[in-house]
Amino acid sequence: MIPKHSQQEIKGPYRARGTSVFYNPQMVFTRDLTIAVVEHFIEEQKKPAQKMKFLDGLAGTGVRGIRLAKELKTKSEFDVVINEGNPEAIDLIKTNIKLNSLEDHITVENQNLNTLLTSTKFQFIDIDPFGSAVSFFDNAVRCVRPGGLLALTSTDTAPLCGTYVRTCKRRYDATPAKNEYMHESGLRILMGAFARTAAKYDIAIEPILLYSMDYYFRLFLKVTKGARRAEEMLSGVGHIVHNRSNNHRYSAPEPESNDNVYSIGPLWLGPLNDSDFVSSLNVSRNHFGSRTQLKKMCSIWPEESEMPPWHFDINNVASKLKIQPRKFKAIQQILVANGFSMVPTHFSPQGFKTDATMEDLRKLLK
Repeated sequence: MIPKHSQQEIKGPYRARGTSVFYNPQMVFTRDLTIAVVEHFIEEQKKPAQKMKFLDGLAGTGVRGIRLAKELKTKSEFDVVINEGNPEAIDLIKTNIKLNSLEDHITVENQNLNTLLTSTKFQFIDIDPFGSAVSFFDNAVRCVRPGGLLALTSTDTAPLCGTYVRTCKRRYDATPAKNEYMHESGLRILMGAFARTAAKYDIAIEPILLYSMDYYFRLFLKVTKGARRAEEMLSGVGHIVHNRSNNHRYSAPEPESNDNVYSIGPLWLGPLNDSDFVSSLNVSRNHFGSRTQLKKMCSIWPEESEMPPWHFDINNVASKLKIQPRKFKAIQQILVANGFSMVPTHFSPQGFKTDATMEDLRKLLK
């Protein structure tokens, strides 16, 4: 059965004997972070008029929903619904709930997720599919109560990062590109597609935290209603125009294309996170198995939030300028001395974000 605390998570994928139920210990970072995000979300709420409901929509063994109920039940009155479409998982989930004495806090469903999403409303929904979350988004965004949170995972990074361009166009109605910042542009394409979908229903989604990790993208979104808010949100959707020859890039409301430039998008051009929210997360719990990594990411995410919607790679810049690569600190000192900002980015250990243009880098580093 599942461990009771995240520091006890076992190595290797977990399958209940004789079943196809899957448990992935590599996702401990995401599960720890989800606890921290929902905890802070609860703390920000005024006393709700009714008991809140949280949904773990594609639950597997149910570990995420069980952790929400077990670790946050003293924070507020809420119920957790754990849904899993695989009938082989249901007995295992119920056993795990009983082992953790959470029968009074959790309801188990064995439904098609889209069917469940049309039947009730939730303050928090978490959808973690294998592949794309696009087939669930229309129903999910309408199923979150105003002011609530929607968490989505997508593992189809190859189309979004430009490996399968036609798939990205078909699935997200956007053009990707395979370049030095493809993971950032892929994440922004995902956010942009969801924003355009939400706007159809006069719903706005605000990024609380968007990030790229390993083989997946993860989005925490605050959901509000109103045509005006949806219009304001759409003003943050546009394109990145990239010059092939000199590596210069800039944002534009519409795509541009000629022999020298190509366009990426439509995609989200706004902040990747709510820096105040992220800075307030409690990620230092002793039982968080990923607390060291979480602390590092929570120091990087707020810094990169307000920077331009792309990043540079140290080695790629050096190659373009035909110079030897320099250390991050050396480049940062030069840029800051000349009035520019430069911060690390979580997208790449060799990456950096700056408000300097490629031409500025050429003048200062060459």
